[in-house]
Amino acid sequence: MSEIYVDNKLTYIACIQELLVVEKQNIIFLLLPAREPTKVTMNDLKGDFKKADIEIDFYPEPGSGHYLKMVHNGIEYGMMQAIAEGLELLNTQKQFDFDLSQVTHNWSYGSIIESALMDNIHEELAKDTQLTQFNQKVHASGEAKWMVGEALQEEVPTPVISLSLMKRNASLTELPFSNQVLSAMRYNFGGHKEY
Repeated sequence: MSEIYVDNKLTYIACIQELLVVEKQNIIFLLLPAREPTKVTMNDLKGDFKKADIEIDFYPEPGSGHYLKMVHNGIEYGMMQAIAEGLELLNTQKQFDFDLSQVTHNWSYGSIIESALMDNIHEELAKDTQLTQFNQKVHASGEAKWMVGEALQEEVPTPVISLSLMKRNASLTELPFSNQVLSAMRYNFGGHKEY
């Protein structure tokens, strides 16, 4: 009924049509179609997971798995932004000479902020300390936008996640017109020139 394959850090479980399970670094997401899943399917899957020594949680309400994944991805946006801002300060300041590859390596073991995300950025900085293969545009896949919309609808404040999404949106514009507007207003009311 299902097969489990492992490819580096990813585990793929192929099973009944329309069922997608992906595990990355011991986190599993089981996305089911929005109709009622069958208990037989879940029991079969649980048996396969048990054989592979993988624990799963099952949220039976249709759509609940997608909703949970949406919130997970929103949290991920905020965490990524915090890491990026901290490393930006370490990279930009002029007082000290930090090897960001070494810093992120140290923070990956025993630090309160150790995480899969810290491991990810350490791997990239170990290859290239200036991350030259990456441009400065950061796209959003849609889950954070969905989450911010849900938070507004539910009147739940999510400022960190909302601002991390806005930061990504801002990165997509080469020369934001809003910056020109700000510069023009500063010049008009106070004669401030940008250098």
